[in-house]
Amino acid sequence: MNRKKWIIISIVFLLIVQPFYTVIGSSHEAFAEGDGTQENPYQIPITTQLNEVENQPNSTEIANDSVTNNPPSEGSCVSGGGDGLTIDNPIIICTPEDLDKIREGLNKNYKLGQDIDLESFLSEGGPGYNNGKGWIPIGNPESSSTYFTGTFDGNNYEIKNLKINRPDEDYIGLFGFVYDYNWQYQFDESRDFDYKTQKVMLKNIKLRNVDINGNREVGGLAGFISLGSTHYASVTGVIKGIYNTGGLLGRNGYSLLTRSWSSADVIGKECTISDDHFFDQCGNTGGLTGINDGRITESFSDANVKGISRVGGFAGSSINRPIMNSYATGKVETLFGNGSIGGFAGKIGSGTKIINSYSIAEVKIPANGNIEVAGGLLGGAFEEVLSSRFIISSYWDVTNSKIEAGERYYGTPITPTTDISKSTFENWDFDNVWYLQCDQNGVYPVLRWTMSEIPAEQSCSGNGTTPPPPTPGGNNDGEDTPTPVPAPTPDSGPTPVPAPAPTPVPESTPDSNPSPTTGNGSSTEIITVDVDGENGELLNKTPIQRTTETNGSVKDFVTMPDTIAKETVLKAKESKNDTARIMIPDAKDIVSETKVEVPKSALSELKSGNLNLEIYTDNVTISIPKASLSDYTDDLYFRLVPIKKEEERQQVEERAKKEEVVKEALGDGSIEVVGRPMTIETNLTSRKVDLILPLQGVALPEDPKEREEYLNNLGIFIEHSDGDRVLVRPVPVEYKEGVQGLKFTIEKFSTFTIVKMDNLDEYFNGLDKDGSNTHKPYIYGFEDGTFRTDAFITRSQMAAMLARNLVGNETNNSLLFKDVNQKNWAYNDILETTNAGIMSGVGSEQFDPKGFVTRAQMASIAYRWMQQECAKDSSVYKDCSTLEDFGSANYKDISNNHWAKEAIDFLKTTDIMIGYNDQTFKPNQKLTRAEAVKVLNRLFKRGPLTGVETPSFKDVSPSYWAFEEIEEAAREHTFTMNQNGHEVLK
Repeated sequence: MNRKKWIIISIVFLLIVQPFYTVIGSSHEAFAEGDGTQENPYQIPITTQLNEVENQPNSTEIANDSVTNNPPSEGSCVSGGGDGLTIDNPIIICTPEDLDKIREGLNKNYKLGQDIDLESFLSEGGPGYNNGKGWIPIGNPESSSTYFTGTFDGNNYEIKNLKINRPDEDYIGLFGFVYDYNWQYQFDESRDFDYKTQKVMLKNIKLRNVDINGNREVGGLAGFISLGSTHYASVTGVIKGIYNTGGLLGRNGYSLLTRSWSSADVIGKECTISDDHFFDQCGNTGGLTGINDGRITESFSDANVKGISRVGGFAGSSINRPIMNSYATGKVETLFGNGSIGGFAGKIGSGTKIINSYSIAEVKIPANGNIEVAGGLLGGAFEEVLSSRFIISSYWDVTNSKIEAGERYYGTPITPTTDISKSTFENWDFDNVWYLQCDQNGVYPVLRWTMSEIPAEQSCSGNGTTPPPPTPGGNNDGEDTPTPVPAPTPDSGPTPVPAPAPTPVPESTPDSNPSPTTGNGSSTEIITVDVDGENGELLNKTPIQRTTETNGSVKDFVTMPDTIAKETVLKAKESKNDTARIMIPDAKDIVSETKVEVPKSALSELKSGNLNLEIYTDNVTISIPKASLSDYTDDLYFRLVPIKKEEERQQVEERAKKEEVVKEALGDGSIEVVGRPMTIETNLTSRKVDLILPLQGVALPEDPKEREEYLNNLGIFIEHSDGDRVLVRPVPVEYKEGVQGLKFTIEKFSTFTIVKMDNLDEYFNGLDKDGSNTHKPYIYGFEDGTFRTDAFITRSQMAAMLARNLVGNETNNSLLFKDVNQKNWAYNDILETTNAGIMSGVGSEQFDPKGFVTRAQMASIAYRWMQQECAKDSSVYKDCSTLEDFGSANYKDISNNHWAKEAIDFLKTTDIMIGYNDQTFKPNQKLTRAEAVKVLNRLFKRGPLTGVETPSFKDVSPSYWAFEEIEEAAREHTFTMNQNGHEVLK
């Protein structure tokens, strides 16, 4: 049986025998802890913490929560049924009209009662024709009330002939926008999401013969799903889109996708976006999902995929979380020959791990294609090189992909005539997850859940026996049960030789240890470098792998094993140091690139020792304060590239001249690049880090006044990777003996260039004196670009926002609350606000950090804040004079003995926090994020911020009642004041 025949049989059979999947519910009211700042982001882990293969989930993660599903007989379906308020009492869907009405109750639970054919409903004259646009996707991102936040159980029935023709619209699929914004983030032992607590769920859904044409976020089942899960779903047909286009899902965000497949034709359409926005608005085309930043397991794609950039047989791109126990077949090709293309995935980030997976997809590259990189398994990485720990026991078929082994390809190549046996697939679970009857060359493993029954083990002789014949499937499609996937018949020709394994980095080495030349002609040596303390004391040593390429370029790879980190901490404590500094020398100035990795185990040791981390090179010093590492749980990665070539320095200078911020500062003056620009890439983002750039090869004036004038006219031109361009004033410091440095603080990484500009000092001074002021944000949005106005605020988040605006308060060294220990991310904030008397505990021994702030609690906090500020300066608020004499608010739901009555009465007189039109205050109602920023802005004497033309968040439009308040609280901005006392964005 050939490979394609097996896929057809497998796809027909899969969902007939699949189990019903259940999940455990939760209250779903809370957000994760954290406040979104660089020191404490919302707790959405960047990388799944897996101990390689050992901790990966197997089939029991899914099957143990499964029960048998018995759909009702055809013709017996009765619409309606339950009230849909619980998953056990769903609304039954029997007709296209029933399916269309789901949008009237987006938070309810639904279950399909029979097959539904949408052909007539969506054809001309039908109620769903919509002038040829067809089906309106269920759920959209306009507001939280338009998200789909319920569950849909397809009950193993088919939805046929779904047609959507909305080429200029986003979030396209049967479902458009599926998003449980109220889910309380919970985590499993590996620090990934505990997906079983997620409420929103799509399951047991079979989409057949879809015809979908959209713009961005396009998938057969859903254009976008986040903080939900998808189980046992499948799709056939045609799906087209421009950005984030997948057979089943356009984007799988922070969600679990299990036991699902696609056999669709997926097409990433031509994109006419300008080069500046090509990356974030074009591409990501995948057989199963366009882009993944959730967890995917036990799924496959037999899709034919075409696209323009980041094209993969299984996923277009994947970031942050693992894909495991999955495979891709079919064909992958680029339409115009741009970007990266891979049999399994087009491109991945270092937060993704590909575990126990394979691809036998054909990878088709146009003869004139401008391909960044193509691979049998992966097309490339967002970081230039991924280490082997991100690609674990995963393979590609050399013959069918037409991609032979090579040093730039990820994964392990397989030659099907010689390589396939159970022992080939290292650490694969053939007892629970995979099936391979015997060591038969040319036959690949299949997922056990796709088989109606598992044949008894047979002995294999010689080169292996043919797998047992298909067992009749007994399903309504009349097809056979699948047998293992046969590999394509190989072409004649030489067998490619696998690339040599990389040279490992030992934990301790002599100072210099040359190694043999590798198979590609490059040579590697292992040297050791110092790990110093703050004042230069030697604390330890750590290895560097220095590789000289065949073109003469030299690259360093530096790592700090946990054993060295642990010893470093001990020695630091002995010498009373609070900094570990990795010294990376380059006395001959030959290194073109330095990569530094600190594994999470080593980082944990450094954090346990309460140490700052510093990375010193001759081109830049990176200082990471302990506060920026406190809640960081991933491996730490830096890539440092000095720009040495004069023509490249000149290019930076020309780019700078074109930027508005530089033009404003420059005026009619001149600009020149000084020293050496640096490009720095990292996975440490949204945290404060200090950088020092040395003034290498710069002859400073000897006269003190001239020297001061020269240094004052130096600035740092920053080209952020997200497109922002800024000019900042650095602080002159000593870099090393005899070398001047410039120090500045950043929160995201980029290309950094020292520039000398005429009258730059005058420009910087003018910013300080022209009546402008600057406000930093004290609340942040979420990674998906939303603010989530209706989400609730926790008590620890409130403490953090208040502490960020407290000035000059002394704190004790410890808290007495039993539910807040020193490891709590908000420990210092809670300490500061309670010591200041702004917040208090819930009882004498509990603070309840994860509890929600109620309106009565907010009133009490605001009252105490104003009392303290007025005591310091009676003119700080116009209402200070009324603190001793104010009347009753007369709210119907606030009794005379209510604990917060005094605070509530006072705040009504100030208009800072008032009640509702029905003369109630609703004291026990939870405070939303939008309500919180309005109150806090008044307390902090900020905003509202007017003059904002481009909203910061996609779910907060300028017409929203708190738009200007949210922009004030969440946007870093420079402003002036208008005649109404409102801030005007400058």
